[in-house]
Amino acid sequence: MASITKDFHDVKKGDSVLLLANSKNYASDNVNVVKHFSSKRYKGIYVTVNRPYENIRAMLKQKNVNMDSMYFIDMISRKSNLEATDERCIYVNSPESLTGTGIALEQIAKTVRGDKFIYLDSLSTLLTYNPKQTVLKFAHFLATKTREWNVVGIVISLKNQTDKNMLSQLTQFFDKVIEEK
Repeated sequence: MASITKDFHDVKKGDSVLLLANSKNYASDNVNVVKHFSSKRYKGIYVTVNRPYENIRAMLKQKNVNMDSMYFIDMISRKSNLEATDERCIYVNSPESLTGTGIALEQIAKTVRGDKFIYLDSLSTLLTYNPKQTVLKFAHFLATKTREWNVVGIVISLKNQTDKNMLSQLTQFFDKVIEEK
């Protein structure tokens, strides 16, 4: 596994983590972080903003992630008319549907038993669909719910696409910030 997972050794239930990734490592970071937590017998709730659920599922399956422990919230497929039927995925209307995403997260978090992690695959992509203040409120919501639901929360954002002003506000919400070198 990539070295990024060593930075997660002290993360525990109830913690929220902001991962500032490089664009060249973004895809491998996604897989490695999800694989790290699923290998620790956590059940995952993967919120995808960048790629359709079918694509993410195939990529994780290829990397030997246990798909029986994964649930998905797909924010992009409906917008692109790529929605499929799968009991492990909730489709929300679009990346602008942050309220619908929050409702779907709560639905999964409260019904799935055991230790869980929530993984949002790109705060920086949400910024292409939503105003900065809306994305900041959503990030705050995720960090707060992580503590309330006693789950691990991981939000990834591309380091070079997150302005310094926003970054200074975001770091206040999260328990840990991991910046990829």
